Amino acid sequence: MRSLNRLPLDDDLVDRVFTFLPTFDALQAFLLTSKSIYQVYLRYPESIVRNVAYNVAGPALPQAMQLVEYRRKLEDARNQDDETKSVDLPEESTTVKHISTDAAHQLARIAKAATGLEDIFSRMIILFSAHFGPRFAYLEDDETDSDDSTERNEDLLQQCIAFLDEMLDPELLEIRAVMLFFSELVSQIKVVGHPAGLGVASRGFALMVGPEAILESVLTRSTGPLQEAETYTPENVPATLHPGFLEDPLTTLLQKRRIPIPPSNETWRALLHEIKGENDQCERCQSVCGMALYNEHNWDLLQGIMRPHEVVGLFKGRLRLAQSAIDLVNRLNTNTTIDEIISEIFDEIKSVEDTTERTHWLCFSCVCEFVSGYLHYWLRETRRKEGKVIHEDCWYGYNCRTQVHNRAHADKLNHLCDPTRGDP
Repeated sequence: MRSLNRLPLDDDLVDRVFTFLPTFDALQAFLLTSKSIYQVYLRYPESIVRNVAYNVAGPALPQAMQLVEYRRKLEDARNQDDETKSVDLPEESTTVKHISTDAAHQLARIAKAATGLEDIFSRMIILFSAHFGPRFAYLEDDETDSDDSTERNEDLLQQCIAFLDEMLDPELLEIRAVMLFFSELVSQIKVVGHPAGLGVASRGFALMVGPEAILESVLTRSTGPLQEAETYTPENVPATLHPGFLEDPLTTLLQKRRIPIPPSNETWRALLHEIKGENDQCERCQSVCGMALYNEHNWDLLQGIMRPHEVVGLFKGRLRLAQSAIDLVNRLNTNTTIDEIISEIFDEIKSVEDTTERTHWLCFSCVCEFVSGYLHYWLRETRRKEGKVIHEDCWYGYNCRTQVHNRAHADKLNHLCDPTRGDP
């Protein structure tokens, strides 16, 4: 059907092109290309926006719009300074009729966070099963230990159980797998002065805040986005429920239905029925490690597996007991990460004889062995680049016993070197 369109295409064909736009950014860019295209949009704005929204959110669009509407109502309640007002979930619908500009922006943000987390999830999911298990534990809060708070907590717990009880058994296991992924992902967020990462309660709080803040905190390696998002959490959820925010009702319901809770190494089977590469070998020792392999594309995952004291343990000889260990821990607790160390070793320090390449997939043990061989060189060269004086080498190098108990000797000579006397 020809109308206001001056293009060599019918309006219906242009409208059809609109339905394939993957994002609202693509929609905006398409509208800016031609007045004729914009005129076609003005004829079908509702259907075009709805189709793009389906491309953004997929079949979950009705539920996504329910979330957007709930957030709007929650914000309205806060603007009215009525903290006691309860906000009910909007009625769920299988269709979406109208999407406002603000709703479209919120939908795009939610979809972006979901996509980002899916990307990370695809890289980490099996890795976590190899290194981690469930870590949530319910923490009691003495300040709210009263009959009223206990009754309130129990009421909220029952509400959560009732909400989850609408789901099928396989869906509950899928939610549990995602919950464990989120909790371990958040545990990797670096907290200055706290090398163990976020505590149990903080991880439970992060799950309550939601995926957008979690993704931003992981990408920036900072708790800032989580702290900024604190204003979006429901005021009626007491701190005693934060640690087990999702795990407590989920575990209760699984037990009620007598659904066996899978062991940590089988958790992800709830989401992945086939794991490609589960029999892949380490390119250094040839052992079968499946997905638990590392190269330059996922060294950053080591940040959540190797704590500072474990990295220090890779030092050769007695360096791990000397002042050099303190220096390395301080760096790891501030602005240095294990993936940066490995990258710099490859760039500047690795010997010509070592045939290991950045692209080689190595098991965890071989990564540790590789780093251990060069870690003392890395620290020495890092100090040199910072303008610090590198003193004459000690004859006994990293094996020197005196450096451990004699600070003057440790400061006078360089021990970040290979021994030329004594034990090799």
